[in-house]
Amino acid sequence: PLTDISVNRSLVLTEAYAAACDAVDEGIFSTEKGSQNTTITLGGQVGKIPEFMFASLPLTSITIPATVTEIGNDAFTNCTKLKSITFAESPTPLTIGFNDDNDDDGPFFDSPLEKVVLNRELNYTFSSPANASEGVFGNKTTLISVTLGDNVKTLSPYMFANSAITSLDLNKVTTIGKGAFEGVSKVTTLNIPAT
Repeated sequence: PLTDISVNRSLVLTEAYAAACDAVDEGIFSTEKGSQNTTITLGGQVGKIPEFMFASLPLTSITIPATVTEIGNDAFTNCTKLKSITFAESPTPLTIGFNDDNDDDGPFFDSPLEKVVLNRELNYTFSSPANASEGVFGNKTTLISVTLGDNVKTLSPYMFANSAITSLDLNKVTTIGKGAFEGVSKVTTLNIPAT
C-alpha cells in the first residue's frame, strides 16, 4: 500500500483506459485504498487530474497547484478522510468536472470536507445544477471553513448549499449563482463587498 505519492507531470489516460474507468476502484491510484494514510504531492508540471485518479484514497488533505487547469469527475470521490483542500492562487480558471448522468457525482463526492481555501475561479462544467447535491461543494454538511481569495469572482449555483459555514468573507465576488448558500443556516458573520 502506497503511503506517499508524488506526481510531477500530467498523466494522460489512453482512450480505452478512460472509457473503462467508471468506478471508484478503477482510478490510477484508487486501488491503494487499503493504505492507512496517503500523502499526495502534486508538482508544478501537473495540468490535469483525470477521473477517479485518487478515488477512495485515505488522504486527509490536498493542495491543488496553480498549474492544474482541470479536475475530472470523481477525481477525489469516496476519499472518506479528505477534510481539507487548498487551491493555490492563480488567475487562470480551473475547470471542475461533473457527470450529469448521475446526480451524485462530482470531484469530491463522499469526501467529508471541513475546510476549503479557494484562491482561483472555478468553471463548473455542470451548467445547470438543480439542487444542493449537484453543487461543487453542495451537501457538505461537514464544511465549516471557506476562504475565498482575490481571484474568485463567481460562485456557481448551489456551490456551498447545505454546508455548515459559520462565517464568510465574499472578498472580490461579483456574482452569486442560484442557491449558492441554500440551506446554510449557521452563518453568524457575513461580509458582502462592494463588488
